[in-house]
Amino acid sequence: MISFVIPTHNRVDMLRRAVDSALAQTVPIEIVIVDGGSTDGTKDYLRDLEINSTVHVETLHRDPGMMPTWYLGASVSRGEWIHFLLDDDWNEPEFASKCSDLFADDVAIVMTNASICHDDGRREPNLPGGNPTGHYQSGDLHRAMMKMPLTISPSCAVVRRGPVLDFLAVSRLPWTPRRSILGDIPMMLGALASAPRAGWVNEPLSCFGAHPGSITIKEMARDGGGTLALEYAGMKGAWIKNLDGYRMGR
Repeated sequence: MISFVIPTHNRVDMLRRAVDSALAQTVPIEIVIVDGGSTDGTKDYLRDLEINSTVHVETLHRDPGMMPTWYLGASVSRGEWIHFLLDDDWNEPEFASKCSDLFADDVAIVMTNASICHDDGRREPNLPGGNPTGHYQSGDLHRAMMKMPLTISPSCAVVRRGPVLDFLAVSRLPWTPRRSILGDIPMMLGALASAPRAGWVNEPLSCFGAHPGSITIKEMARDGGGTLALEYAGMKGAWIKNLDGYRMGR
């Protein structure tokens, strides 16, 4: 089973859309919502939503930041596979089904293509083209991701539970990033490094919400994303340096 972990903070309208997309999945899933101290009506919405037996809610008194809420959601989830659905993103109904088609004993991560979805209804491909749907060597995808200016978002990935808990707890590592926005890198690269193969679904099954409050859009507006790209490059360099000799497919 896949656990959809949805961290949220003061985005109740966007959260409704994300949760609706999770509830619309064509195969059974678990939904874990972690509310980081919202004050905008989110608590009332979640109180009504929790009547649904597939939904589990964790409510915090304050917002501890992105990575702590992700880790809490993953740690209380019950699924063997975990999908982080950011509260301003959403999935097509077939997302969970088509990802699960590629689950295998030697696979630790399945990723899909995605669309950048604007408030006015426009959609742009996140990764134009792409390889056909199927299994690929994790080492090849690891090298491709290392070359990207940023990193594929966990919002279009399903990761086996073990690598999530092992590599998402970046606070335990001496090379912890100064900003928690970078904390997804160890998880994504660590998942690729933990199994011989990875799955890829070349369909836009995830929608990345493009709006003024989006973290990525804010970063791109600051200096065209240059600073964020440099921070990602530094984090990836630390990953290689500190995990030197970690054999792909271990």
